[in-house]
Amino acid sequence: MIGADVRLAVGDEMTPSHGIAGRHPLLGVESADERLHRHEGFRYHVVGRLPRQGSPWDRAILVPIESVWETHGLGTGHASDCSTARCTV
Repeated sequence: MIGADVRLAVGDEMTPSHGIAGRHPLLGVESADERLHRHEGFRYHVVGRLPRQGSPWDRAILVPIESVWETHGLGTGHASDCSTARCTV
C-alpha cells in the first residue's frame, strides 16, 4: 500500500532500498547512497493507495514486516512447515 503522495501507481513494482537519514534527494532521482542499499532480487507490487490523511502517512510505503525480515535474511517468523492449521514458531 502507498500513501496519497507517493509517486507510484497501483500496479507498479519497485525494488526496496534504504533511505539515508537526514538526506533528501530530489523526488524521482535515485541517490548514490540509495543505489548502494538496494535489495536486488526482491520486488514489491503496489496493490492500493491510502486516502489522504494530511500526515506523514501520505508519503509512506507500507509492506508486511515478514517481507522486511526475509529481505534481510531473517526468515519470515513462521515455522518452515506450516501445512497444518496449528503452526508454531
